[in-house]
Amino acid sequence: MSFIESGTKLQSREKRSFPLKVPNDLTLALRANPKALATFNSFTPTRQKDYIYWINGEGDHTRLFTHRADVESFNLECLGRIKHPLHSFNTEYSGKESDIENFKKHAPIPGVIQLKKDALVMLRQNDMEGRWVNGSLGRVIKITDRRLEIQLDEGGTVDVEKEEFTLLNADGAPIAAAKNFPVSLAWAITIHKAQGTTLSKMSVDLSKAWEPGQAYVALSRVGGPGGLFVENWSKSAIFADPQVMHFHRSLVARRQ
Repeated sequence: MSFIESGTKLQSREKRSFPLKVPNDLTLALRANPKALATFNSFTPTRQKDYIYWINGEGDHTRLFTHRADVESFNLECLGRIKHPLHSFNTEYSGKESDIENFKKHAPIPGVIQLKKDALVMLRQNDMEGRWVNGSLGRVIKITDRRLEIQLDEGGTVDVEKEEFTLLNADGAPIAAAKNFPVSLAWAITIHKAQGTTLSKMSVDLSKAWEPGQAYVALSRVGGPGGLFVENWSKSAIFADPQVMHFHRSLVARRQ
């Protein structure tokens, strides 16, 4: 059976998966398979109140965008609605300046973490004690200079202290470090920085998808179809790398 003929499952980092009933070659599927189109359309609520819930930032879920500017704008908009005082925490960096600048582009935490009581945040590290995983969501209920108290969506309250993130070179040696609370505002996040996370609920804006495989990376962050809302999607947003497509066709040809 070829890859084109076989079904696929979107699988999270925690091995939870759900069938999309779409062949692995999503691009070909959406061009030729009405069932694939119907599947993706089913993740877009038709009722206005459901649509508003998913996109206005009032629910306990995260919106995934392709571009950082959209993420920053939406997070600040949602944070601005909260009437509590603003707290800012500067990330402390160490290492060569060139390595630090590179790390800033890829680190899971920003250069300045802005928080308010009741802010929706995402934990950006796995907890050594297993209390949360990278991608867990929660609400900030207390803020001090050394500690955050967070009410997790999964239940329970945890104390979170500042942690260090490191950038490794090709030999696995640390070349840069960033220290701050291991959280980020979670009303929105880029698809790129969502890699490695597991989300129970999320909405995905694919209107500006520009990289091959970007849609699949985004969709595979969620644990099940009940927690997924796809907004502003079109067939043009889902495409594969031409070299991958060529390799794929060569494998199919060998099987025939």
